[in-house]
Amino acid sequence: LFRSLHLVSTAYVCGRERGPAPEQFSEDPPEFHNVYEQSKWRAEALCRTWAASGNRVLQVFRPSVVVGEFLTGRAIKFDGFYLMGRATELLHRCFMNRDEAARQSIPLRIEARPFDRQNIVPVDYVSACMAAIACEPDAPGRVYHLTHPSPPSNQMIKQGLESFFGIGGGRFVEPGTLVTT
Repeated sequence: LFRSLHLVSTAYVCGRERGPAPEQFSEDPPEFHNVYEQSKWRAEALCRTWAASGNRVLQVFRPSVVVGEFLTGRAIKFDGFYLMGRATELLHRCFMNRDEAARQSIPLRIEARPFDRQNIVPVDYVSACMAAIACEPDAPGRVYHLTHPSPPSNQMIKQGLESFFGIGGGRFVEPGTLVTT
């Protein structure tokens, strides 16, 4: 029988909570943004029950949004965060043969707040942290948030993508106010 379990959960089990989230289990479910967060919280609750029922050890890793390798950006899955990069690449292709003025004034509205932050962490960082913690004899039975201490803002991500692809002009609009026809 297994006496210990290393569970990969998500930092988003904290739901809509504002401010720093403690590295501990919550007995009461918070208000969630979506079903994914809720399902991860429920998985943690089931694992806590398992651990409590037989003198077992549960260790929980809670990464934020995991992206490609730090140095190369290499990734094997291109959804979520990568959709912004793909969309920027498509704009680059559409404006490839246009003059510089047109490439730098693409009329794009982005439904997001420029200074909201996106907590992304590279996969090699997450895996190195998990391996180090799992091998540490004084670490069992705890919760670990594997998150970026100062995550990039939407504006920083936008600037990086625009710089890489040599385009510009997108502007942010407040979420919920974008009117489409």
